[in-house]
Amino acid sequence: MKHLRRRTLLISLLSILLLLSPSFANGQAAQPRPVKNIILMISDGTSLASVSLARWYQRMLNNDSIHLAIDPFTGATVITFCSNAPTGDSAPTASCYLTGMPSITGFIGTYPYDAGANNLVPVSADLAYAPLASLFEAARLERGKSTGVVVTCQYPHATPANCAAHHHKRGNFPLLAKQMAHNGIDVLIGGGTSYLTPEDSLFLKSQGYTIIFDNVQALRSDKSQKLWSLFNPKQLPYEIDKDITKYPSLAESTRIAIEKLSSNDKGFILMVEGSLVDWAAHANDPATLAKEFLGFDAACKVALNFAKRNGETAVIITSDHGTGGITIGRGDWPRYSEYSASELFGQLMRYRSSAQVVASKIRETAPEALDSLFQAECGYSLSDEERSMLYNSQHYSLSPIDKKKRDNTSFKPHDKSLEYLVSTIFNRRTPISFSTHGHTAEEVWAAFYHPQGDTPHGVIFNTELHRYMATLLGYPEGLGEISKKYFVSHTALFPKAQFAIDTVSNPSTPVLTVKLGKHKLLAYANTNRITINGKGRDLASLIVYSSPTKTFYLPKSLAELLK
Repeated sequence: MKHLRRRTLLISLLSILLLLSPSFANGQAAQPRPVKNIILMISDGTSLASVSLARWYQRMLNNDSIHLAIDPFTGATVITFCSNAPTGDSAPTASCYLTGMPSITGFIGTYPYDAGANNLVPVSADLAYAPLASLFEAARLERGKSTGVVVTCQYPHATPANCAAHHHKRGNFPLLAKQMAHNGIDVLIGGGTSYLTPEDSLFLKSQGYTIIFDNVQALRSDKSQKLWSLFNPKQLPYEIDKDITKYPSLAESTRIAIEKLSSNDKGFILMVEGSLVDWAAHANDPATLAKEFLGFDAACKVALNFAKRNGETAVIITSDHGTGGITIGRGDWPRYSEYSASELFGQLMRYRSSAQVVASKIRETAPEALDSLFQAECGYSLSDEERSMLYNSQHYSLSPIDKKKRDNTSFKPHDKSLEYLVSTIFNRRTPISFSTHGHTAEEVWAAFYHPQGDTPHGVIFNTELHRYMATLLGYPEGLGEISKKYFVSHTALFPKAQFAIDTVSNPSTPVLTVKLGKHKLLAYANTNRITINGKGRDLASLIVYSSPTKTFYLPKSLAELLK
């Protein structure tokens, strides 16, 4: 009974937070003043300890660099969670930032299903799996602003997809990529050449876009205002491994995006993600994590400097959840306060490549040459125990031990991949420790810049962070009415029509047929394309099909076209 009362109290509290405008308990101004431009910067999977590690890493590189670019603007923490679980996942946590509604693991811009007693917020079962309008859609469709996405992962990954896509399976990259191509992202710079199909590339070009694949010089010299510049079939390399003659830094990509988006007199909204901080934390790779965050911090500096010069721009910098359970210090380094900075971080500075790259080299390295490889990459030779770990790994094909006789019992949780195992070896030589390869539930940090100083502070909820940004955009009551305007179920939109849904002829683009009187409408899911009585036209907004509910979602304005 006590647990039930606690849960009821929590849901009641969160209900109030979802309904109220951003008048936080810490006493900040209830209505932050709207701005012309919004830059949202998300360092994926970054706990406060990860930020601390990056700051020390920077200081070890230059003793005068004792602060990060975000430090003067950091003043809040954010409680992030899924609608049914305290531990966040990038899909529903970014979805909450962008739509205002916490959701379920894997859900992209989509209303959660009712999880019963596990709900942490009120959930309407009638809205399950319905698309939710994002800040990007509101900015573009209602305010006429330009939109941009800059990432280091493949562009239809969870966080960027939440800007302009809606689906309940974050892993359905082809579907998410198609939706993003048809949802008006003016500037996109990131990874994922393999996800932009020839068909969608032709569509973008027909809309006046420049498409650049794997050409950093072309990116740097491009003068167009609508640009998609993609590198690698999937993600970009880590900062620690990156060849700057082949790839842009996140800071450079951010600068280019801002320059292009700034040409719109009505303003812009830009999301920049330090995507691979999370990936390094999943791998428990500390040096790679630190350098990856420093790359993100450099991008924050670009955004902050622009905002301060521009005078009409707000910058929101945060993370979506913790990853890795990182600590600086552990039990087998018992003299905690007696270690110098060199003793704590010296070995960290010697790692020349990510565990991912070292693992790829190990796959091609004979056992007798492993010591030379580790000397070159890490500055030390393997211990007998570490050599035994590699020999007994299920992922080292050149091991002198027959695969059937290998025993990885003592380190099996870290033998998920050779990259994970290499990180484990890295961490044996440092006081950096990780408790998990997964996500963690602690609140995350946040930093803000607003030209009039209207910024949150203290401890806030993810729902409040969204409402703050919605208010900056001119929607202090949230985006509920925007969702109702652009995502109406086909049965509610055309209550007297006959319907047919075809998911077989072209599975990537289900088709809704609507017959109403003398009119016949065809709506193509995951695009903005319709035909009415045989004549094609492009809508301003995206057409979404929810397979769990067998429902199409269409803009309210379509009802007028069939009268």
